[in-house]
Amino acid sequence: KTTWRVKLAASQIMASGGSGDRDVFLLDAGLDVAATVKSKFGVSVEFGRIVPRHEGFGTQNYQQVEAGMEWAASTVLAATLRGGIEWREFDEVPSRDTKLSPVVSAAIHWQPSETTRINAGLHLANELSNVQAGALYQALRTGLEVTQDLWSQFYFTGEVSHVHRHYEDGRSVDEPSVRAVLGYRTEEDNATNRLRVELFCQWGERRTKGEPAIADRTQVGLQITRYF
Repeated sequence: KTTWRVKLAASQIMASGGSGDRDVFLLDAGLDVAATVKSKFGVSVEFGRIVPRHEGFGTQNYQQVEAGMEWAASTVLAATLRGGIEWREFDEVPSRDTKLSPVVSAAIHWQPSETTRINAGLHLANELSNVQAGALYQALRTGLEVTQDLWSQFYFTGEVSHVHRHYEDGRSVDEPSVRAVLGYRTEEDNATNRLRVELFCQWGERRTKGEPAIADRTQVGLQITRYF
C-alpha cells in the first residue's frame, strides 16, 4: 500500500517584546510505502520560508529531506525512526553561508496493558529563538511520557523531558521539566466533535552554561481542546 501526503501551512508567531514576531510558510510532502504488515518506509521533503516582522532581520529559507521507517514489533510495541538533512539559506547583511544540519527523530511506543501507554522519544532540529530575534539554535529534545486510564473517560499523564539548546554564538542552555496532567476526554473513536479537558501542573528550569543564575518556573492551568 502506498500513501501520499501533502500539507500547506501558514502561521504567525507573536513573541514577547515584538522583536521575534514572524510569519512562517510551510510545504510538506511525503510518500509512505507499507513493505509488510509490520513495517512501513517513507521519504519526505519540507520547504519553509520564515519572514521576520522586525526590521534588521533577514528572511530564512530552508529545505529538509528525510527518510524514515515505522516498525510494529507486536500489537503492544512499535517504533519510528526518521533522519535527514536540512540546508538553510539566509537573506541577511552581511551575507551568511548556507547552513547544513542533521534532522533526526525517533520514538518508541509501548502499551503494557489496555489502560497504560508509555512513549519515549527524541528530536533534533534547528529552531529560531523567540528571545533573541533571528538567532538560530539546534535543539535536542528527549522525553518520557506515561498515560494511565483511570475510570470512564478520565486519565492521568506524567511526563519528564529535557531540552538542550546550542546557539550559533556558542551558548548552551539546558531545560529540564516535569509535567503532570489530570484529564477528561470523550470517546476517542469519534474523529469529530471530540472534547478534551486537562488540568496540569508543570515545573521547568533553565540553566545557561557559564552563568551561575538558574531560572525556574512553575505553572498550573486548565486547557480545553475541542475537535470539530
